[in-house]
Amino acid sequence: KGFSPRYLLPFLAATFGLWIAASYRWKVVLQGEGVRVPFWTLFRYRLMVFSISYLTPVARLGGEPFKVMLLKSQHVKSSKSFASIVLDNFIGMGFDAIIGGLLLIVIFFTSSLLPLQIRATLLAAGVLVLVAVALMYFVLIRRKGVFSDVLDVAGIITKLGGRKFFLIVKRRVAAAELYIRGTLMREPKKV
Repeated sequence: KGFSPRYLLPFLAATFGLWIAASYRWKVVLQGEGVRVPFWTLFRYRLMVFSISYLTPVARLGGEPFKVMLLKSQHVKSSKSFASIVLDNFIGMGFDAIIGGLLLIVIFFTSSLLPLQIRATLLAAGVLVLVAVALMYFVLIRRKGVFSDVLDVAGIITKLGGRKFFLIVKRRVAAAELYIRGTLMREPKKV
């Protein structure tokens, strides 16, 4: 009821700006892995994946397997594609989490109207979010096989661990983990 056409242009401009920034971030991540894909190609891929994500239950992650297929048309190995997607999402969601954590801490210091117990909870949540992001970053850098370990557990639980398809997936995930660690360690400024 409150919609007005005058809000449409700023909304579209902000959305376009976010897509541009996200496409550029993905390009930088791919460059960190030694892959060159034109910016406007990545922008187009991001729009296609965004539309697919609307059809899936997980809005920000639903179209990610499609990104691997799209990058394959650019002659990018699936393990590098997977690594770039994980890093891109980690950076994007990590940045969102950092902003959210900082905002919770700011609310603690600036909101004297809230009861102290609620303010303390907000402070604890903000600090916890910042610590969680830092831990995730260091785990991805220092620890080999984070995703491989999860696959091992899944293989044991489902009893598929020895099947050929499962072993192929695990090998590709392990290769992607090497790219992720390499990019995080070699290109920390880009990250």
